[in-house]
Amino acid sequence: MKIHRAFGAAVFALLLTAPAWGQGTLFVEGDNVGIGVATPAVRLHIDNTGGDSNVVRLVRDGVVRYRLENTAAGISWDFNNDGFGSFAVSRVGTGKNELSINTAGNMGLGCNSADHDFVISPGPNCATTPRSWINAGSTSFSTSSSRSIKENLSQIAGEGIVEKIRDVPVYEYDFIGGPTDRIGIMAEDFHQIFGRGSDKELDGHDVTMALWLAVQELSAKVKALEASPAGACDTADAVR
Repeated sequence: MKIHRAFGAAVFALLLTAPAWGQGTLFVEGDNVGIGVATPAVRLHIDNTGGDSNVVRLVRDGVVRYRLENTAAGISWDFNNDGFGSFAVSRVGTGKNELSINTAGNMGLGCNSADHDFVISPGPNCATTPRSWINAGSTSFSTSSSRSIKENLSQIAGEGIVEKIRDVPVYEYDFIGGPTDRIGIMAEDFHQIFGRGSDKELDGHDVTMALWLAVQELSAKVKALEASPAGACDTADAVR
């Protein structure tokens, strides 16, 4: 079947032939539309010349309910799809999402259905470990940390950690181009003294663990002083 009408610049065409994209298929040019495409540049304008599947799909009770997919790039965008949540961006064929927002409004990165406000997980399930998550109002991420998911454990003694921390200066500073009025340590200093991370970036977990070890070292020193014959003296003076 072929229908074609032309009114000056306005064009309407419907061509149904062999089921191959690019061989006609619906154009309306005044106020665009397209599909096959014959030049509507936007207000829809689907092309699909290469034959990728699922460029757009809308289904209701059979689920889907909107999918935009680019098989060549391996990416699909899903909206209100019961299998993925209310929005998802996924790599075709992986069975997991790169980004998802479920019907509770929780966002998952790398996984399919977040059980907290924001979850980072290797997926496909957002409970897959190791993972990190945070809820509104929290000041830091919670992270997977059980022995059951770790190997090659080697306990750190941490002797001399207090002196190392003492050698890492703290600065007030502005980032070039903003933000300003910050306080913190420099990656170069931490890396030089502790030999961890890089001289350009700080891992907050490494910094926290250095402080944790320092508290353990100070606690051991206080306990030893309290147990010594001089333990009756003022503990604060003894620590100094």
